[in-house]
Amino acid sequence: MKQLLRFGIWAGVAVAVLVGLVEAALWLFAPVGTRVSHRFEFDNELPGLKERVSFVVDGKSLRSWKSGGPDAGGAGREVNILVLGGGASVALLQNDEDTWWGQLGAALQQEFPTARFRVSALFRDNCSALEGAKWAEVNLAQTKPDVVIALFGFEDVVGHDGTYTYAPGRLATVALETNPRSPFKQFLVQSSQICRRIVNRGQTRGLTATLGPLGARNAYARRLAEQRQIYASLPLAYEVDRPEGRDPVAEYLDGLRALASTCQQHGAALAVIGEPTVHRGLMDGGAERLVHRWFILDPAKGNAGVVRLDSGWLELQLSRYYAAAEKLCGPLQVPFLDPTRKMPAHPAVFMDDLMLTDAGARTLAQLVLPAVTPLVEARLQR
Repeated sequence: MKQLLRFGIWAGVAVAVLVGLVEAALWLFAPVGTRVSHRFEFDNELPGLKERVSFVVDGKSLRSWKSGGPDAGGAGREVNILVLGGGASVALLQNDEDTWWGQLGAALQQEFPTARFRVSALFRDNCSALEGAKWAEVNLAQTKPDVVIALFGFEDVVGHDGTYTYAPGRLATVALETNPRSPFKQFLVQSSQICRRIVNRGQTRGLTATLGPLGARNAYARRLAEQRQIYASLPLAYEVDRPEGRDPVAEYLDGLRALASTCQQHGAALAVIGEPTVHRGLMDGGAERLVHRWFILDPAKGNAGVVRLDSGWLELQLSRYYAAAEKLCGPLQVPFLDPTRKMPAHPAVFMDDLMLTDAGARTLAQLVLPAVTPLVEARLQR
């Protein structure tokens, strides 16, 4: 028995030494780096966008723009701004500095030259207010933002099919793939080259599955063209019946209410912005050809239950949502802004239902700036 125990101890020591030597060799000759992240790269031939786009998404599904250092951003306090939103903030085909939130960061840098700024945006497409609130509930303690900007709306209208039924307390059941690892697993990933390689391979496989053929040159333009062709062939629905008990606006407000509570709990200021979209009763410059987002009216009918929604109805619904949000934000002393009608429904501003051109992003950044500036100023005066 003693001999067996001695053998086990020496075997354990040998394994530990071997693992240590392997890890040391990896650190010296093939380091992975401390951050588990993905780099997205696209080639564009779409008007209003850069031809080459490259950006990094970190392990918390965040993209970031930050001041360029003391010469560019002063040596003062860094203000951490977090943007939660859907397609308008994902900005898949823009570099960080060209997104609306990146341009907002640059504008804030000009307003407060002695401070430094970091603006991070959640990289989560088709994200509703409730999902954004869940992400904040899970991650805000670690991200520690000074200011949170919530820009939701479009997905909260079109992301729920025609048979949707409101379920109070749904926030507790929302599951996100961005949930953090356990402390022990996080320690292993941060300290072990082997664990990082395993995690990186898994994330790379997931990224490849998500992008599919989008890595090819100008692939997104072709994808948009295909989706718009399908969209044009669908029957038109002028409205969706949303009686009491089946109206998603209540869930949208639940998300904003929960987000406000989480921000207050973690000492972050909150601004709520209505997500602008190209959908209007009247569009300019052929903007109606930009849209491609269809709607599942009746899931039981399969493809026969898919329609395209009237843009005028979508505009009215978003106006209703934003009016309700403004009413909610008032007593909470949370600034609210709806920039939709100040964003022209034109191809020079939008490139699809939500995504902005570089010029459109600049317009939105300037519209959001007055709502965020007082929050930043209050943080800097503390």
